[in-house]
Amino acid sequence: MPEAAAFANGVMLRLDDISDNYRVKSGGHPSDVIAGMLAADEAVHADGPSVINAITIAYDVYCSFCEAFDINSKGDQPVYGVLACVLGAGKLLRLSREQMGNAVSLALAPSMALFQTPCGDLSGWKGCAGGNASRNALFAAFLAQDGFTGPAAVFEGKCGLWDIVGRFDWQVTAGPDVPLRVTQTHIKC
Repeated sequence: MPEAAAFANGVMLRLDDISDNYRVKSGGHPSDVIAGMLAADEAVHADGPSVINAITIAYDVYCSFCEAFDINSKGDQPVYGVLACVLGAGKLLRLSREQMGNAVSLALAPSMALFQTPCGDLSGWKGCAGGNASRNALFAAFLAQDGFTGPAAVFEGKCGLWDIVGRFDWQVTAGPDVPLRVTQTHIKC
């Protein structure tokens, strides 16, 4: 099961706590998405350049979301991870535009992580939250690939993300004046 592999990969990535950081308006650990990309790669036998491209896409999504909105003021950073990972995995799975929309919806709607995870006495879940985001992302991507649909208007709808956290402007793509965000992260101290 690729989603179980994504979870196991994510927990192992966090075991020694050698994650990267991206801190702007908000922040988190974009390297968490690598767990899902490797599991998706294994499932579809993607080539190296495709995996690197998917990781780069996931980093741009994750980091640009950190630039756009402080999700940590309303929830926890795995929300960045689930969206980044589902889009990177969707690229590896070659999802159509419609399937990708459903994958995003299927990943986001059930994965609004609470900030309680990194607060107080840290539980065992703290090191698993990023892996869980990757697991949820892969599960959503495979459901969408098989024709499963997600809730409509997951961002802009009544009770969608913007209704819960407030509307924000989000510029995802890198361009000639914006370096790839995978080059802008730092290893944790």
